[in-house]
Amino acid sequence: MDEDGSGRIQFREFESFLRVKLEISKKTLSVDQMGALWKSVDYDGSGFLSADDFREFMDVGRPAAGETWQERLKADKDAEGQATRDYLAKTSGKDLAAKFADVDAADDETVTNISKLVNEQMLGQPPYLRDWFKMFAEVDKDGSGKISYAEVQGMLRRRLKISTSQLTELELQALWKALDADVSGLLESSDFGDL
Repeated sequence: MDEDGSGRIQFREFESFLRVKLEISKKTLSVDQMGALWKSVDYDGSGFLSADDFREFMDVGRPAAGETWQERLKADKDAEGQATRDYLAKTSGKDLAAKFADVDAADDETVTNISKLVNEQMLGQPPYLRDWFKMFAEVDKDGSGKISYAEVQGMLRRRLKISTSQLTELELQALWKALDADVSGLLESSDFGDL
C-alpha cells in the first residue's frame, strides 16, 4: 500500500489498495463507509497510517489461531501410523487377542477330540495332503511358515468340509487360543502339529 515508500499510508493509498488491489466495490463498501473506516483506523488522527496502526487494524479481524502446519503434519503422521498399526494387527492376527478375549482356551480333551475330527477328515484328501505338515504347507500360501486364523478356518471349513455342526465357531476360537499359546496371532508348523 505504501506506494511512495514513506513508511506511512495516506488515505489515497489506502483507498486505492482496497478498491483496486482487493477489488472492494463501492456497493460493498460505500464512500462514506470508506471514510468512517479510515477515521477508525487512523487511531492517532494523524491523517496517516503507520505500520503499527495498520497492524492493530488487521489484528481486529484476524481469525482465531488454528492448528499450525507442524501440528497438522504431526496429526496426519499419527493417524497414518495408527492406521498402519491397525492394519498390521489385523493382517497378522494380533487383533484376535481382543476379539477372543471372552473365549476360554480349549482344554486338552477338546483339543484331542478336534484333532481326531481333523485327522479323520484328512483321510478324504488326496494322498499328498493326508499328512498334517503337507496340509499346513498347502494352507501356507506365502511360504512364511505361519498361518492365520482365517487360513485355518478356511482349511477346516472349505478344504476339509468340517461344518459348524461338527465344530462350532466358538469351539474353533477356543482351539485357536489353545494352539496360539504365545498370542502371536499366527500358528507356526510346530503349533499346528499339536493338533
